[in-house]
Amino acid sequence: MIYLIGATLEIGDLVKIGTSVQPLARLKSLQTGCPNKIAILALVPGGHAFERTLHRRYARERVSGEWFKVSPRLREWALQQVMKAPQM
Repeated sequence: MIYLIGATLEIGDLVKIGTSVQPLARLKSLQTGCPNKIAILALVPGGHAFERTLHRRYARERVSGEWFKVSPRLREWALQQVMKAPQM
């Protein structure tokens, strides 16, 4: 499962694009080292190959490692994924 984790999807904020079979556990481990409250902002089916595709697609937005600055195009893609997600 591909996840986007961060505080918000506002332009200029940072999000982590990663993959995990346990996204909630991953969120908890990241929260431990982060002074700001973070959340899972989007979940997308996929594995490491799709994660690498996303990292290449948003390479201009990369800040460090798997952390990316939210740009209009990254935000648009993420919001599309949220809209596709099943409603609870």
